[in-house]
Amino acid sequence: MRSRVSRVRPRPGDGEPAEDVAVFDAARLKSLSPEIAQQVTAVRDALEAVAAGRDERARQCLQSIPRRSLLSDWRLFITGLIDWYHDAPEKAEQSWRRLDAQRRPARIAANLRQSQQLHRSGGDAKAAAPDVRMIWRLRFERPALAEAYRETADAGPIPESISEDDWIGPAQVDWLRVFATEQRRFEPHLVQSLCENALIRIYHLPFSDGFEHITKRLPGPVHDPQNLWLKFLFYAPTPDHENQAEPAALKYLQSLDQNDQLSANVRDAVKCQVYLALANHRRASLNPLARILHNEGPEDRSEVNRYYQAACKAYPASSEPHREYVGWLQEYADPERFRKADRQWYESRLATAMEAWSKGVPEEITPRLWLVDHYFDKEMNELAVPHVKWLAASRHPNPKVRAIEWKWNLLESMRLARRKTRVAQAQEHFDNAKSLWPEWVCQEWVPYLQAALSRRAGDLPSFEAQRKEAREQLGGTSREDLADAVMALGAMQMMRLPAAELKAFRGPVDQAAKSVSTLPTEQLLACGRFFRDLHRTNSLYPAYRMHGAKFANELKKRITNTRNLFSRYRKQDCWAAVEWLVHKKTFYTNYQFRLPPVIMSKASQAQVIFWHFQTLLNTSTNPRLVDLEQRVQILKQAASEESDPYLRHAYAETAERALHELRPEPLFGEFAEMFFNAFADDDDDDDDDVF
Repeated sequence: MRSRVSRVRPRPGDGEPAEDVAVFDAARLKSLSPEIAQQVTAVRDALEAVAAGRDERARQCLQSIPRRSLLSDWRLFITGLIDWYHDAPEKAEQSWRRLDAQRRPARIAANLRQSQQLHRSGGDAKAAAPDVRMIWRLRFERPALAEAYRETADAGPIPESISEDDWIGPAQVDWLRVFATEQRRFEPHLVQSLCENALIRIYHLPFSDGFEHITKRLPGPVHDPQNLWLKFLFYAPTPDHENQAEPAALKYLQSLDQNDQLSANVRDAVKCQVYLALANHRRASLNPLARILHNEGPEDRSEVNRYYQAACKAYPASSEPHREYVGWLQEYADPERFRKADRQWYESRLATAMEAWSKGVPEEITPRLWLVDHYFDKEMNELAVPHVKWLAASRHPNPKVRAIEWKWNLLESMRLARRKTRVAQAQEHFDNAKSLWPEWVCQEWVPYLQAALSRRAGDLPSFEAQRKEAREQLGGTSREDLADAVMALGAMQMMRLPAAELKAFRGPVDQAAKSVSTLPTEQLLACGRFFRDLHRTNSLYPAYRMHGAKFANELKKRITNTRNLFSRYRKQDCWAAVEWLVHKKTFYTNYQFRLPPVIMSKASQAQVIFWHFQTLLNTSTNPRLVDLEQRVQILKQAASEESDPYLRHAYAETAERALHELRPEPLFGEFAEMFFNAFADDDDDDDDDVF
C-alpha cells in the first residue's frame, strides 16, 4: 500500500487552471502573479497541515484567501476535508456542495464522498474505481491500524514489579520507531497517539536510561515535540536530578516561542504554568533542614521570586499566579512566625505584587481589600481611595466589600487622629463609621473607640464618662475584665494615643499575659468575639501580636481539658472563641488539623469542614483531601441556611476555593495532569479525623 501511494503523481488536465496545477506543481508558481502565488502557497501549506493532523494550523493558512479569490474552491475543499477526517461527512458536504464541478477540488471531494458511501454501504470495494478503492483502504480498512493492534499486543516479558498497563518492551519501541516513520503521512493521529502512549508508559517506569532513550526518539505532543516538559516532570520530584529538571523546563519555554501550532494566548498561558511549576520546584528543592526551618536562602528566594513574577507577567489575566505569588510572600511576612529582619524582604514586595494582581484581574477583590488596609496603614490615602471607590461601587456579595465605606471611615478617623489638631475631622469620620457599622462586627468596641478619640483630643471628663459607659455596656462582672482591658488598649492604640499615655492601658494586658495560666477560663472566652472580629475585619491593633498567641494557646489547653465547656460557659463566647482560634491556626500542629473532642462533639459537620478548609487554605501546605466534593456540598448547603451574613458568604466562598485549591492532584497541579497525567493520584486518609 505504501508503495502504491508513493507512485501516485497528480497530472494536469487539459485546460486546467494554472492556479490549480500550481497547488501540486511548485514549478508553476513562477508563472502566477505574486498575489495568486501567495494564496497557492497558503493552500499547499494548509494541505500539508491537514495531512499532519494540524487542523488549527490549516485553518490559519486559509485565512489569507479571500472568498472571491480564484483559490476559494480550495479553501472550501480543505474546510470540508478537515470535517471529513473527523468523521463528519454531512458537515463536510456543506462546504463541498458549493464547489465548481469542473475543477480539481470537486473531483477529489467526489472520490472522498464515494469512499465514504462504500464504507457505509458495505459494498464490494473491488468494483469501485481505483482512486476510490485506494482511499477506502487507507481511510476505512486502515491496514496501519491492524498492524498496530498486532504489534502492540506482544509486550514481551514483563518484570513482576511492573504492571501491564505501564510496561513497554524494547521490541515495541523499535517497531514504533519504524512504524512512525512509515505511517505518519497516512495516519498522523494514530502515530501521535501511539507515541504519546509509549511516552506515558516510559514515564511511569523507574528507568531513567530507558526514559532518556525513548524521549529522544519519539516525538511528543504538539505543545512539546521534544519532550522537554515531560523531562522536567520526570526528574523534578527527585532532588538528585535537580540539574536536569530545571534546564529542561527552561528549554521548553524557549521552544514555545517557535511553536506555531499554539495560539499566542495558549503559549502565554502555558508559560505562566511552567514558571509556576519552576517556582514550586525551586522551593521544593531546598535541603530538608531549610524546609523544616522555612529558611530560604537569598539565592533561592530570588529565583523563586523571579519565577513567580515571570508567571504573573506571562499571563496577568489569570488569578492563579498572582494568588500563589502573594501567598508565598505572605507566608514569610507573617509577624507571628518570623522576626522583622526575616520578614522585611518579603514585606517589601507584597504591595507591588498586590497591585499587579489588581491590575491584571480588576474584578478580583482580594488584592483591593489588602491594598486599602496597606495604604491607610502607610498613610498613602491617595493610593487607597481608587480601590475604595471601586469596591464600594461593585455591589459585590462579600460582606467585607459591602462594609468598605465603614472601614474606610474608621481607618480615616484613625489616620487623622495621629495629629491632635485634626481630631475634629477624625470625629466626623468616626461618626460616619458608627452609622455604617456592620451587623457582623461586635458593637461593644464602639464606645471604647469613642473614649479613645476623646482622650486623644484631651477631653478627659468626656473620656472618663465614655470609658465608664463602655465598661458597663460590655458587662458588669469580672468575666469581662480581660476583654475590657484588651478592647481599651486596642482602641487607644488605633486612635494614636502617645506611647507615654498608653502605659496605663498596656499594663493590665501585659500583666494578664505574664500570668496567663492563672486567668479564669471565662475571661479568655469572653475575649473571643472581639479577637475573632479583629481577624474578620483584618483590624489587628499592634500590641495584639505580643499577647494574642499567648492567650490563644492557653485557651486551647483549657478547651482541650474541659469536657463540659458548652454547659459551663456561655455558648456564644465558646463558639466565637473557637472561630478566633481557627483564625490563629491554633488547632493546626505538625501539618495536622485536629479539634479537641469537646468541640467535635458539639460542632456541626459544616462548621468542622469550614474550619478545616479555612486552616488549610491559609497555610503553605498542598494537602490532598479525599471526599472533597462531598464536603464542599455540605458546606454550600450550610451557606444557604446560615443567618450570619459573614458566615453565609464565608461558607460559600470557602467551598469554592477548596474545590479549586484542595483537590487531590499532582505536585505541579492540573498542568502536569493535563500533560500526561504525570503523578499518580493516591488517596490520602490523614484528614479523616475532621469528621
